[in-house]
Amino acid sequence: MAKEIDPIERKISMMAAASEALAYRKKNPAHDSDRVMQHISRNVAVGKDELTKMGMIAAATEALTISQKQPALNEKDVLRKVMSNLPELINNLNDF
Repeated sequence: MAKEIDPIERKISMMAAASEALAYRKKNPAHDSDRVMQHISRNVAVGKDELTKMGMIAAATEALTISQKQPALNEKDVLRKVMSNLPELINNLNDF
């Protein structure tokens, strides 16, 4: 069982997952969102506690959603938007 991590580490993990989701999608444009999430779960979220894993998936999903809705944004701007949405994402996680 993975140990619980502190909130700062959780935020860093969530942003890392968002960044990895965008990078993976860029390298594999034919892969759908489910395949991207499988990649995040299998390669990035390994060894994390369940709440952090859910946060990482939520942040990765948010990054993909933003990039699909606003394709003109570059990766840096998408990640800025994800970062600004982290409090809401974390708040939603705490409801579980």
